[in-house]
Amino acid sequence: MENQPYPVKEIYLFRHGHSQANAERFRKIPFPKFFLLIRKVFGFSITIKLIQILDMLRGHNHKYPTVDKDTPLEPLGIEQAELTGEVLAEKEIFPDLILCSDFLRTRQTTNGIIKGMEKKLNRKLEVHVLYSTLIVERDSGYEYGYPLSYYPVLFPETNEIYQKTPKLDFRPPGGESIHDVRNNRIPELKKILASLNFKTLFIVGHGVTNSTVVSLLTGEDIENVRIGSPNLGVYKFTSNGESDKWELDPSYSRGKAIDKSIPFSG
Repeated sequence: MENQPYPVKEIYLFRHGHSQANAERFRKIPFPKFFLLIRKVFGFSITIKLIQILDMLRGHNHKYPTVDKDTPLEPLGIEQAELTGEVLAEKEIFPDLILCSDFLRTRQTTNGIIKGMEKKLNRKLEVHVLYSTLIVERDSGYEYGYPLSYYPVLFPETNEIYQKTPKLDFRPPGGESIHDVRNNRIPELKKILASLNFKTLFIVGHGVTNSTVVSLLTGEDIENVRIGSPNLGVYKFTSNGESDKWELDPSYSRGKAIDKSIPFSG
């Protein structure tokens, strides 16, 4: 689509809702010292099988590793998305276009926002959604797919490197660093944003890639941009077309949920 000038253009940048990965993020691994010993003596395969058996006894039946792209929203995440849509409709904020990561949790978030708007308006909306691989979560490599607390036990060598490496520079085996995401995504993001015709654009993405979008739009160095935001956190940017840089609305500068009625989760 050829980009047409508007007196004022707006971009709302959302993080996805509370997902299964968020729910499991801080689950504690049982008997970490014991399993670390098992890992050293018997290796990874036996260790993870024993952990999975114990997890099943604890009521956790998710198989590992999980595929990041297929991670769904939890019921809380669906609620967050629909409530966000209702608040947006109340504020009369409607998108001409939605640019969405093609991961399951972002697609579900987009659908939830639209559903919430429709519920508040009591009518169907015709919203064009463009799915993109440019704003997907960073590639976490071939060791991805386990609760956070499991990594020191299952991947002690990588965990040691992680602890010693600056946050923006850590590159998991087979994956990307935060700096990689910015360097790899920004040139193409510039092109796609310049090609889109909109007055109000919603972007639904992920914590790391959203920080890249903030850096791109404002011109702020990624080193100074906050990485991550609450689930369904939102930034708002405006442009009058006189500059390549967008203004970050101070009311949305910390990427919080759009209203206090949205349940918080990080």
